[in-house]
Amino acid sequence: YLLGKHQKENATLAYELLLLLNKHKIINIDLQTLTEKIESTKWPGRFQKISNHPVVIFDVCHNEESLKMFYNNLKTYHDNGKTKFLICGFEYNKNIKYYINKMATVFEKIICTETGIRKSMKMENIGNYVNYPQKVILKKNVNEAIVFTKKISSPSSEIFIIGSHFLGPYVVKNFKNCFGIVS
Repeated sequence: YLLGKHQKENATLAYELLLLLNKHKIINIDLQTLTEKIESTKWPGRFQKISNHPVVIFDVCHNEESLKMFYNNLKTYHDNGKTKFLICGFEYNKNIKYYINKMATVFEKIICTETGIRKSMKMENIGNYVNYPQKVILKKNVNEAIVFTKKISSPSSEIFIIGSHFLGPYVVKNFKNCFGIVS
């Protein structure tokens, strides 16, 4: 269920560690159970499909390393020629400049927003990181950003919502059963 090379590496590390702990009798776990549990691991909010029509992916990639992983996953799993829209909002102390600008080559529009919670980065600051100003749309309210993006997209488009964990409540409000797995 967890997409991305880094998730496979994490799962392999967890598996090997548990095998070692099992071997040294620190834990006692059946190997088939271990395999089944790792293979069925779900992590809501991590490159998670929350809608099919249009496809909507939610990822709380909120720092430089997680943005890098998101970008790599995007190129691996969604390099399909479909029109893509990005909704993003971050906290002001996050280093996002490089990857937000890099993503501008992939997305039709980048809708910058603010969570209005804690240390929300100003939408204008996010937009200023993009070297393609014609792709940037500013929407101060996250709900407004989601509704707007749904209106400008088509059922065959893909919408990606990324950034702060504080986007979660807005995603829940706008997508029914969004933390259930959509196949």
